[in-house]
Formats: sequence, C-alpha cells, structure tokens
Amino acid sequence: MTAPRACPTKSAVLKAEGADEVVLETHLHVRDDALQLYGFADAGERELFEQLLSVGGVGPKVALAIVSGYSHRCR
Repeated sequence: MTAPRACPTKSAVLKAEGADEVVLETHLHVRDDALQLYGFADAGERELFEQLLSVGGVGPKVALAIVSGYSHRCR
C-alpha cells in the first residue's frame, strides 16, 4: 500500500493560503491498494462529499470535483 495521498477541495486550498496553521474537515477513503485523504474547508463540504459517495457510479474523484465546483461558486 502506498502512502496516503492528500486531495483538498478548492476552498480548502484557499483557506490555507497564507496561513501558518489551518483546521480542515477530512475523509479517509480506503481501498485495497491506496489510502486517500480528502480535505474540506468545513463540515458541510465533507458531508456533501460523503452523500455523493453513496450515489451509485460516483467515486471520490467525481464527488471532489462536484464539491469543489459547488463550494467555489457559492462563496
């Protein structure tokens, strides 16, 4: 298994810019061959991501893209 890969949303990256320290909501996605750590600016983003994962055919990459686009446009 490889080392965990970090995948933040756009708003999580924006929140971290210029900050010495930042607190993010996270989701650890476990597969047979990989660990992926997804970072979110707030609990709402994380909850939306997790709800999207429950939809058939929606994996973490698609869910992250949807949450990133949604968060970026709505703030």
